[in-house]
Amino acid sequence: MHVVNTLEDARAVLQRALAAPEQQLQPCAPLPLCSPPYAACHAGVNYYRHLVDALAAEFPELPFTFTLCCGDDAAIAYDARRLGFTHTACTSPLDPAYDAAKP
Repeated sequence: MHVVNTLEDARAVLQRALAAPEQQLQPCAPLPLCSPPYAACHAGVNYYRHLVDALAAEFPELPFTFTLCCGDDAAIAYDARRLGFTHTACTSPLDPAYDAAKP
C-alpha cells in the first residue's frame, strides 16, 4: 500500500509502476493507494475525490484502488461512500454509524 497525500505524490507512485519491468507488474492487480490517517477529516472528502478522478483520467491504463482514511468520524466515512469511494477506513467502532460506513 502506497500512502499518498498530494496529486504529485500519487503521480510519482503511478509513474514508477508504469516504468517498472513487466514482470514486476501483476496483470489485473490494481495498485493499492491510500491516504494518510485522518486525511478526510483534514483535507476533506472532495479533495481526495478530485485527486482520484485526476489520476484515473491521467493514468487510464493503470488500475489502482484508493482507500480514504476517515479517522473516527463515521459521518465523513458516509460522505465518502456517497461520493463514490468504495474503499474507506474508519477507526471508530463505538459509533453506531460505524457499521453502516464500512465496506
